[in-house]
Amino acid sequence: MGCKVQSREFDWQMHYFRAFAILMIMATHYCGVFGFAALDKYFFRSSTIYFLFISGFLCQYLFAVHPQSPIDYCKKKLLNVICPFLVFSVAIGLFRGDSPLAIGFWRDVAFGRIQLQYWYIPFVSILFLASPLLCRLTNRLLLSVFGISLVVFCAFPVRPSVGFALSWSHTFHLYAYFAVFYLLGFVYCRYKAQMFAALKKHVAVLAVIAVAASVAMPFAKSHMDAVHAIQKVSIGSLVLVVLDMIKGHKIWILDLLAKYSFTLYFIHLGLFLQTVKYHDIVVSCIPVSVISELIVFCLYALGMLLFAAILKKALGKYSRPMIAA
Repeated sequence: MGCKVQSREFDWQMHYFRAFAILMIMATHYCGVFGFAALDKYFFRSSTIYFLFISGFLCQYLFAVHPQSPIDYCKKKLLNVICPFLVFSVAIGLFRGDSPLAIGFWRDVAFGRIQLQYWYIPFVSILFLASPLLCRLTNRLLLSVFGISLVVFCAFPVRPSVGFALSWSHTFHLYAYFAVFYLLGFVYCRYKAQMFAALKKHVAVLAVIAVAASVAMPFAKSHMDAVHAIQKVSIGSLVLVVLDMIKGHKIWILDLLAKYSFTLYFIHLGLFLQTVKYHDIVVSCIPVSVISELIVFCLYALGMLLFAAILKKALGKYSRPMIAA
């Protein structure tokens, strides 16, 4: 029953994949704020898929290394996920002038509406409730659950509008679209050796699929969300193959991006929105627009990493429940 981890060595491949995932999520919001809608639509949108895959993988992996009771698991998620989510939500809400005495304020906090990307926390928290059971399923049962989720995804491959809501249509389509990638993380953890060997063997096929999905995106129309998912899975698979080549080597920037990925997730959009005019000034000083945007994006990432590191140092042992770092 469950996943038997063959080695307790640090998994650099998945650690660095967290760095890739947060960069993709930051990129989609960067494009949205600074006017690159087409680039977001055809390349970065639905990068949440990567976070879900990592969450599922780590849930199963950590359970295999150090099994926890469902109560202990939920306590840890409350401390390391829900607490920083509430801290940032309340702080940002108060900063923008919301009244903490209004019921609507706390409703917005609970549903992740304080900032655009916060919807993910209430959404994934419901998946967390099922995770202790998923970790304990036999391989056959887990594959059956994953298979059902894949069938549901194929039948309803439509991502609803951004946000989390407890309404039949919205909630159903949200989980129908995203849950399969969370479960894929569990399956990948248990069958990593076999699945990764298959990825390495079919790199050329994955590359063709990634290119084909990207080229087909402008013509996808009603099938856009399905093509997004195919694109993200194929690109993510290729990235895993590349990251496997450097596993065991500590690469400073990737390590920091991975360590502070959750903190970056909470702060990046707010920083983008608060610094629009400064972004425009810096970009105008660099002649080639594509290069200038890439440079500015990197500066944002480095600045946020520095800010996160300072916060972690200042908060000490309280940093985990405060800023998820």
